[in-house]
This record gives sequence, C-alpha cells and structure tokens, in this order.
Amino acid sequence: MKKIILLGSLCLLPVILPFSAKADIHAAPSTAGQLMNQTPNPSTSPSTSPATNPPITKIDLLAAGTGEKKQLRFTPVVNSRQTSTLTLRLDDKGLAATIPATKLTMEIVVTQIAANGDISFDFTYKNVDIVAEPGIPPSVIEPIRRSLSSLVGLSGAVVVDSRGQTKSTSLRLPQELDSSTQQIFEQLSNSLGQLYAPLPEEAVGLGARWRTSQELNINGIQLTQSAIYELVSNQGNVLQLKMLVEQEAQSQEVKLPTSPDIPAGFRVQLRSFSNQGEGEMTLQLGQMLPRRSILSSRSSVVLNLKPPQSEQSVPMNQELNVQIILDSQP
Repeated sequence: MKKIILLGSLCLLPVILPFSAKADIHAAPSTAGQLMNQTPNPSTSPSTSPATNPPITKIDLLAAGTGEKKQLRFTPVVNSRQTSTLTLRLDDKGLAATIPATKLTMEIVVTQIAANGDISFDFTYKNVDIVAEPGIPPSVIEPIRRSLSSLVGLSGAVVVDSRGQTKSTSLRLPQELDSSTQQIFEQLSNSLGQLYAPLPEEAVGLGARWRTSQELNINGIQLTQSAIYELVSNQGNVLQLKMLVEQEAQSQEVKLPTSPDIPAGFRVQLRSFSNQGEGEMTLQLGQMLPRRSILSSRSSVVLNLKPPQSEQSVPMNQELNVQIILDSQP
C-alpha cells in the first residue's frame, strides 16, 4: 500500500481541506488527483443538493477588551463580489522529496441580505492548480494539475448570519460527477466557514478575546476544534485579529473513501491526532472572506494500519507542518 493512499484520506484533519493530501513524489500523484479523474460535462445540467446544516459553533467571550466597545457584524451588500486565492503548503520531514503547493481560486457573490441580517452568497471554483516548485519534475506536476481541473466551475450557495456563523450550504452537482470527486467537493465546500472568523454577540473593544468550539466529522473522523481570536485593531471596520487553533481526535477506526487503489478489507485505526496552529487575519466587515489570512500549524498523527488477510497491524507516526495563506481581491 502506497503511503499516498492513506495520507490522502487522513491529511484533511490539520486544515479541514481536502487538498492537503500529500504525494509520494517518486511513486504517484496525490489521492485527490487520482480520485478526480472525470471532468464534469459542462453541457450537463447540474442538480442542487439539499441544503445541509453545519455543526453548531459555540462562541464564548473571554475578555471584552478596553476602550470604546462595538458590536462586530458582517455588512456586505447585494451583488458585491470577491475573488480569493487559497495557497496550501505542506512540509513532511518524513518525505525526502518536496511536496508541491496547491492553489485554489474562488469567487463569491452576495445574492441576498435578509431582514434578520442573514447573508446569502454563491461561490464558484475558478481555478485549482499545483505550484511548479524547484525540484519537482513536470511528470509529477502535470497529471495532478489535469486531475484537479475537474473542480473548476463547480459551485454552490451558503447562508451565514451577520456574525459569520454558517447556517446552511447547498451544492450544485453535475449529474455525471463521480462519487469520489463529489465527496471531495462536498468536504471542501462545507469547510468554507473555516476561512472567516465567527464574531461574538457582545460589544467588544481592543484586546477582546473570544473562543469558538465545534464538534466536527471529517471524512468519518470525529474531532474537536477550538480557536481563540484576539482583536488587535479596529479601524474603519477593518479588523486585525490574532488566532490560535487547536484540533484533537481520540482513538477511532477510520473509514477510508472508496477507491480502486484501496483493497477491500484494508483498515486504519487512528490512535491519536493533535494539531496546534497560530496566525493573523485582516478582516473587512463589508466582505465575507478575509483580505488576508496566514495560519501555520503543526500536527502529530499516530496510526495503526492493518492490510487485508493480516492479523498484524503496522504502526505509523507522522509529523506535518502546514501553512495556509488566503489573499482576496478587491
């Protein structure tokens, strides 16, 4: 069993994004690339999935801050547009080769503002690419790039409240979209809420701190995520925030995605998972996604692998560094 198959399924955890799947550079493209091998037919009418309700986010104010205190609320206007590029860089000391970075470009358009302040917006994936970094041959880059292109043009709709808490997500799925690509698209789209900071109910001043917490299910893995935000500045409704993020998962069996590369009966036991990250965010309240956000995290994963027709498990320990950079225009 190639290392890429397992990591393609499990490395969603540190950042809750499917494109954190790593590749064995000398063996094969990433699992995400292998799975997304059918490009949707643009002439096929898409179907809209039923709106899904996201996990409940609990927000606790830890400190109200000092000076003048204001309620923080998102205030975009209908038809406003925003183009954002998400860059994901991975560093696994256990691999001798360089892991290529992934770039995802999306556009969001605000479609409605409800009387209660709820914000509806559409999103479309405009481009997904692999960064051709030094030391990675084109023979590795190009197959991954071609397979990732199946995400381009896929879209959906999200409803959030004025504090940035996601209330529902619905996806527009081409009728001929294969099930593996659909699974990755759904996970990525449902993770949009991780890109902006939920805001506290109370009025706050400089130095305010609040904590968010969620119980999440990522590809069948139950984990707890918490984040602490600190308001560093608030000038003209442009917020500067610092953030600390933690994720933990207890011992559990992992249900791997369906793939011809994974033999029936192959089992993975997650023994432990922990992730700690820190970063900064520039958030303009007139837009949904940050102007810029940088998050660096370090994760530790302990696994037991059990191949089919085998009574013995193979242990695997992994240490992974992840950097996520989000830049938005305008």
